Amino acid sequence: MTDPLPDNWTPSEYRQLDRAWAEHPQHDLLAELADEHDGDGYRTWQLVRLPEPADPTWTAHYLRPRDPRDPRPAICITRYPRQMPDATNTGARSPGDEQANH
Repeated sequence: MTDPLPDNWTPSEYRQLDRAWAEHPQHDLLAELADEHDGDGYRTWQLVRLPEPADPTWTAHYLRPRDPRDPRPAICITRYPRQMPDATNTGARSPGDEQANH
């Protein structure tokens, strides 16, 4: 039998993001936009993690156009309170890093 999780345990940032993406009310649109490419084969949308504009003590993940001239609005996928990174997360890459090179 395994030990129960501590009361302050939360899923990793990536797991939270995966769950929010899967449960998002605009999931089909997110998937379509994430797979969109320009004429040169580059992705036209990117996943970014930013401080929440309304409250910088929170973090938000957005899917937004790479081209700042693209008039389409960013879509907030999830938001949560910012936490200080612990030693196990030092050097971890943001989810946006995964798509930035594609």
